[in-house]
Amino acid sequence: MPRIATVDADQALDRLLDVALNHSGQARSVRRVLLACYNAPEWPLDLSDLRGLDPDLQASALTAIGLFMEGSDLYKHRPEAPWQAIWDLACQETEDGDRTR
Repeated sequence: MPRIATVDADQALDRLLDVALNHSGQARSVRRVLLACYNAPEWPLDLSDLRGLDPDLQASALTAIGLFMEGSDLYKHRPEAPWQAIWDLACQETEDGDRTR
């Protein structure tokens, strides 16, 4: 089984933030990864969502999760990022604010 490559943290976050703001098929999953790293109890991540990402995005997502596991707050790592826009897009996707979907 191929291993997922590691990615530079800055490159990973740039790629994830780029995708999270568009409406591609992978954008929802990327938003969920980023929001789970922000507040996992409120934005749970279904690990199956990672399977739908292309290999580069999978590596970037795992890098972001690794930063979170090390105690890094992604929003502090990238304070200039459009976090509110990502949050708003994710909220629009959920039915009646149910963030478990």
